[in-house]
Amino acid sequence: MPTHESERNRIGGDAERFADARRLGEGAEGGTWTALDTHQGRRRVVLKYVPEERAGHVRRAFKILRRVSSPHLPAALELLNHEGGGAWLVSAWIPGAPIPSATAAVDAVLDELHALVHALRALHGVGTHHGDVSLGNVIRTPEGELVLIDFGQLGCHGCGTPGFLAPEVLAGGGGPAADVFALGCLLCARPFAHVPCTKPADVARPRRPG
Repeated sequence: MPTHESERNRIGGDAERFADARRLGEGAEGGTWTALDTHQGRRRVVLKYVPEERAGHVRRAFKILRRVSSPHLPAALELLNHEGGGAWLVSAWIPGAPIPSATAAVDAVLDELHALVHALRALHGVGTHHGDVSLGNVIRTPEGELVLIDFGQLGCHGCGTPGFLAPEVLAGGGGPAADVFALGCLLCARPFAHVPCTKPADVARPRRPG
């Protein structure tokens, strides 16, 4: 199918390279598309727009990301300048669907934990962090493997998805520890079908046993 003209215009100067571009989502910072990369044998890829104010940081983080290898992370392929400012982060397309917030067996949750810890160790081991560990960013492939997607918040401080934000993220911070906090929230959502901290006050409020 041909690339939709509206999507071609959004991608800008590299539109001729990418065929069959389709929007996956529109976030606060920009959009995400999937397309066929004609420079890579029409391989399906994901294009994530990074706004100008974060583009410099993501360019530095991308150099680090190219050293990451994990079966539970999509390959980071390229970083392209956007003609209107900002950049496009190109990564491998992962088929499948996000894991649901629904009751799951403990054994299944432990398998998920193993996969996501492997992904985070790979990122943290090269000096960066994911920045948005959440249910919507974990894909289960048709083969049953888990992949942590979306590098749009890579290395970001003060970023993430409500319900998965560590206290330091609410204060504008972040880092590997915040990824681990978010992973804990995600794992709570799997066996109990409930994210424990959906409001900032829930995160900041001291807790007592019992």
